[in-house]
Amino acid sequence: MRSFASHSEPKAAYAETGCPFCGDSPVDHFYAYSEGTIGVFFEKINRLPIFRTVSSFFFRIFNPILGRLVFSFLHSIGIAELTEDIETAPLLRSRVIWLEAKKRGFKMEQYLIYGRQSDFYRVQLGNRFIYFRSLPIPSKLEREDISWMDDKFLLKKKLKSKGISVPRSYTVSSKWQALRAFRKIKSLPVVVKPRTGSRGRHTVTFILDKEDLKRAFKVAQQINYYVQVEEQLFGSVCRATVIGGKLRGFLKANPPKVIGDGIHTVEELIEEKNRTKPDSIVDVIIKPELIEHIRRQGFTLQSVLPKDEVLALLFRTGRLFGGDTTEMCSSVHSTLRKELEYAAKILNVPVIGFDLIIEAPEEDPKEQKWGIIEGNTLPFIDLHDFAFSGGPANVAQYIWDLWEV
Repeated sequence: MRSFASHSEPKAAYAETGCPFCGDSPVDHFYAYSEGTIGVFFEKINRLPIFRTVSSFFFRIFNPILGRLVFSFLHSIGIAELTEDIETAPLLRSRVIWLEAKKRGFKMEQYLIYGRQSDFYRVQLGNRFIYFRSLPIPSKLEREDISWMDDKFLLKKKLKSKGISVPRSYTVSSKWQALRAFRKIKSLPVVVKPRTGSRGRHTVTFILDKEDLKRAFKVAQQINYYVQVEEQLFGSVCRATVIGGKLRGFLKANPPKVIGDGIHTVEELIEEKNRTKPDSIVDVIIKPELIEHIRRQGFTLQSVLPKDEVLALLFRTGRLFGGDTTEMCSSVHSTLRKELEYAAKILNVPVIGFDLIIEAPEEDPKEQKWGIIEGNTLPFIDLHDFAFSGGPANVAQYIWDLWEV
């Protein structure tokens, strides 16, 4: 098992810090809104053939040398300095890459900007240096600008056109458009989320009526003018990491849940869950997001949960929210494995992390309702190293293997 310290969470019974809709990874709303909205707007222009050609040329020719030019200059004037201290890496994703580099005898260094940590690195491979942000993905394997794949709407549109299962989804920019999408989907509940972004920021699930839809639209539009309204799938939220065309990691994650006994209230069941959980799973913290989530399912903290009723307390998954995770790449059903590898082939990308929802990954997906909900071109590969059970899976090794192709 890797020796890196795990994330920590406050253990108070009631807690509220920062934005209640950002979860455990708050972002500056103005920056997120500007970056996401402008990105979607320019992607519309970029889809024109002439702009696509120019963008592809820029990405393939200029992008590989940009890091070397910028950081060499910053280093020469004393703004940036290099360190070999792995503990300065701000993300576990970068640390597992660094650890694997050290195992292979590669000299990897991080750039400190004005003495502060960044997520930019260089590594020496033979007689050359490569420069990268967080994950060292060979530019020669990326045929064009892949930033559009982080756009939830465009990704699902592309995959759906090739027969890959995705939830029914609409992109909207007004409450009127959101209400129209709500009527079109028909299958309730629905999910509302920003069109770009990750970690479930400003996502609202279990929406069953128009009033909750309006509130959710307002929440999502705080960090992107463009909003997604899509049907809600049920099952585990899974991360499938495909590298070099092969499925190399598959993490199944579940939200915190309580099971009713017909006697105790939801709040009492949460208290009992926190008392009896394993130490490596964080306490379920009662805060507005949780209260609203169970309200949309028809419950309050004082509701007596019917016997054997299973209540998901949050849409967020994993042990950092009181849920659990299992690394299960070796037991994924062969048909699902082929579907995910085919999806990566369609996108023609060397590294991607798909988020999908499915009840039973080890069973035939053709007999289940499932779908890919988004893709991440800079995936958090460390998730596979630190699963609650079934791991660890050293996915970093396969990224370094790309340099030997």
